[in-house]
Amino acid sequence: MLLQLKPNRQRAKNAITFIWIVFALNMLIILFSIIQLIYGESFDIRKIIDKTWLLSFDLIYLSVYVASVVTFIQWFRRAYYNLNARIGNTLSRSDGWVAGSWFIPFVNLYLPFKLMREMYEETDKYLVSRGNETYKAERLGTGDVYTWWTLVILYTVKFSITSSGTKKSFLTIVTNEYIALAINTILFILLTILTIIVIQNYSKLELLLVEEEVKDNNMKENYPTEPTTSLEK
Repeated sequence: MLLQLKPNRQRAKNAITFIWIVFALNMLIILFSIIQLIYGESFDIRKIIDKTWLLSFDLIYLSVYVASVVTFIQWFRRAYYNLNARIGNTLSRSDGWVAGSWFIPFVNLYLPFKLMREMYEETDKYLVSRGNETYKAERLGTGDVYTWWTLVILYTVKFSITSSGTKKSFLTIVTNEYIALAINTILFILLTILTIIVIQNYSKLELLLVEEEVKDNNMKENYPTEPTTSLEK
């Protein structure tokens, strides 16, 4: 017996909203970094803005960043659960792995990508097998998923690899600061856009899964619109 699909549209909206907020805050940080590079030591943001405000900004940024991660994983897990429910629990993992895979060292370098790719591929197979006319008009490949994960890894490596005894990133050490900032900005913008595209594209597929569920429910019920016998004497 197939399990009933659970709502996931609001989770997608929440994830996208927090990702955009993180994007806006990061662009503000990048703007100040550019000004710092241009004017050098003569520009010190700590002298312009009160330390209390800077601390508040850090706390807000951290809170929003954590919220973006949590809401994305919530959306991802629910989407994986819904697909598994629709195709009869034949996916390679339970939806619990969707959340847990991000926090296991080394496993988090490949399993989240594997699960996202599997979700896209199995949804494609299911909708094609069902003969969904809406999906046939524009099938969705996994190219965006591969690009998205490549950017995730590159952005993670940029923060993870550091030189001993310094807080500067590896990217800053091997290049000058202008090039490092430019690469960082490009990576961040691309990653933001691709993450949102991945969510939006699969959210469209989820609507088609709901459509197929409705079709099945209607076929099972198949109640006549009018009684077949009259209650009048």
